[in-house]
Amino acid sequence: MPYDSVYSEKRPPGTLRTAWRNFYGDATAMIGLYGCAGLAILCIFGGWFAPYGIDQQFLGYQLLPPSWSRYGEVSFFLGTDDLGRDVLSRLLSGAAPTVGGAFVVTLAATLCGLLLGVVAGATHGLRSAVLNHILDTLLSIPSLLLAIIVVAWV
Repeated sequence: MPYDSVYSEKRPPGTLRTAWRNFYGDATAMIGLYGCAGLAILCIFGGWFAPYGIDQQFLGYQLLPPSWSRYGEVSFFLGTDDLGRDVLSRLLSGAAPTVGGAFVVTLAATLCGLLLGVVAGATHGLRSAVLNHILDTLLSIPSLLLAIIVVAWV
């Protein structure tokens, strides 16, 4: 006889499913998730959405306000700059290096912190003491001063 269960046992939801339900129920978290997803899509496909080239100039159309053209059409949705370049095209093309760079730096910092945390938690004795003193020294340096030093070297 095949496996028949009169009383089927209900399995409780797993940890990930419970976390997703809590996350999905929070409106602020979902707005942040959709915002990050939108920025990621903008970083990947922003250059393709741009109607004009990043350095294409339109002489005679300098400093146009948003959505205005002499001929009544919407050719420059966010207007033009002082050299006649489309602001929307420059904004879409500049999103990838700006926001994408921030994503990459955040991911790298997260991975470095995770690695240091695992090493600090897994070691004992002299290694742990040396790592603790090195990290205390790094934390004692003001972050603005450290940023100025990094920018000066790069």
